[in-house]
Amino acid sequence: MPAITEKQLQQWVRAGEVIAGKSCGGGLTFTRSQAGTCAWVLRYRIAGKSRELTLGRYPDVGLKAAQALALQARARIQQGEDVGQSKKRSRHVRERG
Repeated sequence: MPAITEKQLQQWVRAGEVIAGKSCGGGLTFTRSQAGTCAWVLRYRIAGKSRELTLGRYPDVGLKAAQALALQARARIQQGEDVGQSKKRSRHVRERG
């Protein structure tokens, strides 16, 4: 599969269509909701279960940054960490104060 480019991302955004997930490789996907929100999602498996981690919204998080974030998250996943659950826990702690 050829690598996704910034130019392709911009074309997809302009097209305005819902994108359930364009794969960038290694579980990194680009999505676009019906409301027009574009985001990077890392899809992974841990303990035999499929999980997802939202890495950020496009264009706030560009292609290179999303690839770097996905690489870091995959390293943590390989060490047995459920990065999605870790994100939820840290958000819960911040909200509680």
